[in-house]
Amino acid sequence: MEATNQEDGSVRRVSTATLRVLRPLAFFCLLVSAVFLAYQAGSIHYRETGWSPVLRTSEARVQALIEDRVRNVDAARAYWDSELARRVDPSRSPIPDLDGVRSLGGALDLLSERKAFALSLRDGGSQGVANARLRARPVWQQERLIEAELTGLARTAREAGIAPPELVLADPAILRRARQSERLYGRAISEFDRWFVDPAGRSLRLAAFPGWTGRVEDAVLLHASVSPDTRDPAERHLAGLLRGTGDPGVRAGARMLYAGHQAGLLTAGLVEGASERELMEMAQGANRLRLRLGAGPALRVMPAVRSAQDVEHLVRLSNLLGPDTLAVVELFGDDAAYLLDAMSMPAAPGWSVRMRLALAATCGLLALLLVVSAPLGAALRRTHGSGGAG
Repeated sequence: MEATNQEDGSVRRVSTATLRVLRPLAFFCLLVSAVFLAYQAGSIHYRETGWSPVLRTSEARVQALIEDRVRNVDAARAYWDSELARRVDPSRSPIPDLDGVRSLGGALDLLSERKAFALSLRDGGSQGVANARLRARPVWQQERLIEAELTGLARTAREAGIAPPELVLADPAILRRARQSERLYGRAISEFDRWFVDPAGRSLRLAAFPGWTGRVEDAVLLHASVSPDTRDPAERHLAGLLRGTGDPGVRAGARMLYAGHQAGLLTAGLVEGASERELMEMAQGANRLRLRLGAGPALRVMPAVRSAQDVEHLVRLSNLLGPDTLAVVELFGDDAAYLLDAMSMPAAPGWSVRMRLALAATCGLLALLLVVSAPLGAALRRTHGSGGAG
């Protein structure tokens, strides 16, 4: 009997010692598996949708795209200078691209990234030593210094009567031509905007307005009314929408779509292939875009639209970037669709992502149970031992 008890005690001690060795090892393996599976799920989801914890907001995704396109503040400044000069170059067009100047003029801080732009102001045009000095300070001091630089720039521009403020940094000759263009053609742009609200029986030749010379053919004419008897299916669809609604916003948006179609700015088949509901939503979105950016810039960003849903994505982008929208969309050119993708809601995780997350959660739960069971098992053994001794 005593020999049997001794054998049982030896077995219990061996099993206890084995458990003490295996428990931490099992915990470590489960924990590593949980982390690895979660990382795998995140990587797959990022490849499939572009979403990551760092880029979880639309603003972060758009800024990352811009930073990837314009590598640093010096490259952004070079692009900004050359594009401003091109938009007011009289040898290129007798009518300057005033909408482009307005949008690009205020986009330098966005193209450069706010912090880098403020550093370039502080260091006379390049990041240099100022970057190291700024990084050495606490975050709250960094923000205060950045804000001071931007506020100083705005004050200088206000005193000089220059808007947007970044135009203070432009070449004096470019700035002079831009301000002269504003005086000469600012009224024409206002008239262009008003036409979409109320054509008042007038037709518009698009190429006669600032920013459109050389962009569309001279023959492109926007009629005051869209005929339902036309052979063009897109125009017939828009004529039906204009005839069937009294909402001024929808009517203005429908005229925007009509202008985009006439100028060849919209994806082929987009208007005629839309259902009545989709066409109504597109018109509402186009009008919101017009109110946010102005009719000219709103039309010029429409080539980025590939589907009816993209109009809403473009509205979200304009809400995020404001007047800078045209400059950023034109910076991306044919790749502007990436900007709209960044404004869409991330897709739901795929099956492989969900499976890995489920396995990661299971491994994590088992690791937690191992941690909890260790003191619980010790307490039960003490209780059992006390009962046996009694």
